[in-house]
Amino acid sequence: MAARRGAKIDLLPVIAIGATGEVRRDGRRAIKFAHADPEARKRLKHEAQTHALLERAGFPVPRLLASSPRTLTREWIDGRALTAKLSARIEAQVFALRIRLLDFEATNGLRFDFSPSNLLHTRRGIVLLDGGVRIAAPRFTSRTLSGFRREWRAWFRNPPRARLVPPRLPPSGKFHVETPVGVDRRARLAWLNEPLIKRLGLSHWPRELFLELAHWSTDASPTTTRPSTRYTDGVGMDLERGPRGDGRVIQLGELDTRQGRRHLSAKGIGATPLAWKGRAFHEDGRVSFPRTLWEVTVADELARLGFDTPEYLCVATSSATTVDNTKKKWPAAVGVRIASSAWRLGHLRRFPELASVLRLDSRRALNTFCDNLGHDIGRADALQIHCFNATPGNVRLDGHLIDYSTVRFMRHHLPHFRFLEGAWTINRTRAVWSQQAMLFAELLGASRKRALHRFLRAYHRGVFAGLAQIFGLDPRHFDERFTRLTLELRALRGDDEIRFEFFDQRVPGPRFDLFGKAPELMRALQRNHAAPWKILVRGRAGDDDIELATRWIDALKRLRTTRPARRWNELIRPFLEPEKLASLLYGRTKPRSLEAWKSKIANAALPEGHYTYARARELALERGHLELDTLGGRREVVVGLTQVISVNIARALRRTLGKRLVGVVVHGSRVIDRRELKRREPKLFTEGDLRNRGRDGVREFGPSRECSSDLDLKIFIRGKTNEALERRVSKALQSVGAWFPLGGTPRQRLIPSRHGDVTRAFRAWNGEPRFRELG
Repeated sequence: MAARRGAKIDLLPVIAIGATGEVRRDGRRAIKFAHADPEARKRLKHEAQTHALLERAGFPVPRLLASSPRTLTREWIDGRALTAKLSARIEAQVFALRIRLLDFEATNGLRFDFSPSNLLHTRRGIVLLDGGVRIAAPRFTSRTLSGFRREWRAWFRNPPRARLVPPRLPPSGKFHVETPVGVDRRARLAWLNEPLIKRLGLSHWPRELFLELAHWSTDASPTTTRPSTRYTDGVGMDLERGPRGDGRVIQLGELDTRQGRRHLSAKGIGATPLAWKGRAFHEDGRVSFPRTLWEVTVADELARLGFDTPEYLCVATSSATTVDNTKKKWPAAVGVRIASSAWRLGHLRRFPELASVLRLDSRRALNTFCDNLGHDIGRADALQIHCFNATPGNVRLDGHLIDYSTVRFMRHHLPHFRFLEGAWTINRTRAVWSQQAMLFAELLGASRKRALHRFLRAYHRGVFAGLAQIFGLDPRHFDERFTRLTLELRALRGDDEIRFEFFDQRVPGPRFDLFGKAPELMRALQRNHAAPWKILVRGRAGDDDIELATRWIDALKRLRTTRPARRWNELIRPFLEPEKLASLLYGRTKPRSLEAWKSKIANAALPEGHYTYARARELALERGHLELDTLGGRREVVVGLTQVISVNIARALRRTLGKRLVGVVVHGSRVIDRRELKRREPKLFTEGDLRNRGRDGVREFGPSRECSSDLDLKIFIRGKTNEALERRVSKALQSVGAWFPLGGTPRQRLIPSRHGDVTRAFRAWNGEPRFRELG
């Protein structure tokens, strides 16, 4: 075996990362390596035992060839993956295996991963590939063929990971650590990036799948592990004492999208084993909800401007709180970021031996890194997007930026603005980032001088690209002289001051407002204005200032324009100016009561569990769930229906139905539990359709995955209904943010009525003879 001959495991192609790394390269054998932590080795040992147990019991599993404290070797199986639609013969085989496995699990107190992704169709029948135990609840529980068929098709409609592939990492553990994480039961989706989801081709994903990506927490009881990668992130680039990542990020996997392979990670899940000890705002591994909104907004703006930077796919609330740089306590949030790559210069800095891969084509790697980094920094500098944190942990191996938590959008170029706790000023941006280009060259064994030259050349091209967006220039007509004159002109300081109250700073304003008056300037040039620079000047300009401005105007006249000029705040969204965004997030959202604030944005749902009717009602009222009038004149709590969800339902229905909407009647088991209903209306269980039904139907015992039910809606409309309209209504209801099943799927039934009052409409419909389906 390759592993026994001393081959370097880190260089083998890893295809799966969980508690183990599975490697496909050893003839007809498959090898699993436990990661370098006790829990991973314990789970691999247990898997070897359960695999052997299945093999002895005669289950169709690959032969176990060998096992040790760190490796498990089994035979390699060729076969075909199973699909949503199975032939009758194969379906019968899969169902028979499931029934047999259910009995085996009950006898031995185990739970295996019976899912399509772990099954293979071979010549000898269906094979269960992985013998490891499953911690999460099973998706296949029915003992009838019809029930199993529904569960099988439902799995493909909503698979656990869809097309998410585990990240490719060396299994030795040197490059990363396995972070134990559990499910935060109180996590709720707060926001979905609908435009990005549509652009990536993920519109078919249900909301629950996005929540599964974001609900991980290191504070919850561990149910699995996710990798957190090691890299150097210190400004001083100290390998031993400097900050290291990822202290609050776990890698979720890679995803095939319309725009190619993308990498997903979750930020703010809590402290990982790599957390920065003693580091303010980082030690607990959390990110405050306002800070997460800041990063989401900045990411969205940079992506809109065309930067290749991570974007946020979704944001979920959590049950945790944290303190951020406002030194106040806030609810914490978890954001799922998606990017074309997650590997940073900091990874290369910490593990220089990884550069051996890049050295195979070092010239191309260096050129790509310097060109992308220089162009991005130059363009951001031209557009007055400042204060990226220039560390090896914030730039990717392709040269594009990966983090933006300190970004400031400024209308004017303000070189003396301080950031990073006052340690840096904006006028050092180019010099600081050029150090990253030279560091990359050093790690590749290439020329630092050549890297610097390449970076500066790309920087000036990036500056010109940014100026072209403002002045409407042809971006292909690059003129380095014009960019140099622009940098000199905007560096001139004026007589006024610009204040940043939130950051407690006052900095000198510019002499010339290049971006605020760009349209007026370009119109003046078209009219052959004698001194167009006067349109830009702020205050009084000296002779040297006028001479530089005149040379800049002459250079601008020689350039070709392709579209009208725009003001800075027409290109950059004005609400992203730092003092305005800071006021929005921190000044106007100060909670009088942290719990009251959390109840609005973080979690209004009941914790999962079983409750008596009285206790569920009590908790629901405490958390603001609605108490509605009943048709019988009483008042009843609708468990789970908060004011926010109620408003969202009304908006969704008005948006899709308009004036045709008569009204909605809420009914069903989320209103009342079976025991309470039997006390109030005993005839329903002796004469009605509930007498032959078990737990199905009325069963609200609190929000439990096994026993909790959906919320049924009777929606009355004017005029006729049709399938297309009912599907649109169902889709609208699925997007209102309810944490429980809501309405019919895939279509919500609409009831035509001639009455204009919802109560009369319901009574008329309820009095009509109609068919009832039991079960």
